[in-house]
Amino acid sequence: MAFHEKSAWWMLIALSVLSVLYANALFGLSGDGQIPPPNVPVLIRYTVALVIVAVIGHIIIAATAPSDANAEPDERERKIFDRAGRISGFVFGFGVVSAMLFYLFQSNGDALFYGVFACLVASQLVEYLVKIYLYRTALD
Repeated sequence: MAFHEKSAWWMLIALSVLSVLYANALFGLSGDGQIPPPNVPVLIRYTVALVIVAVIGHIIIAATAPSDANAEPDERERKIFDRAGRISGFVFGFGVVSAMLFYLFQSNGDALFYGVFACLVASQLVEYLVKIYLYRTALD
């Protein structure tokens, strides 16, 4: 398994777990079912936790195969990165436009913030999933 594929697996799992924990924390802040305003301390804890988990995971992955960690991506990997980034960009763009349209009808800035934030997370998850899929299948 290539270093970048291991990295995609690690980040997929880390981002998924931490995003669920973040969403759970937000639902805990909203007692009456309303969308809570963005909470900076909770967002900072989420971001710091994600960075720490990502760094620790990548250190472990790099330690298991140091030559792979320093290797330049080959032509196949560059195609994988390009395709995954393009699909991820479409997901992000569609989500942001959808969140903006929702804002036009609901005028809820908190929902707009969380909608765009969710699109950012979803697009990254899609990018990691596409990378894993393309590593596992033959790329033309």
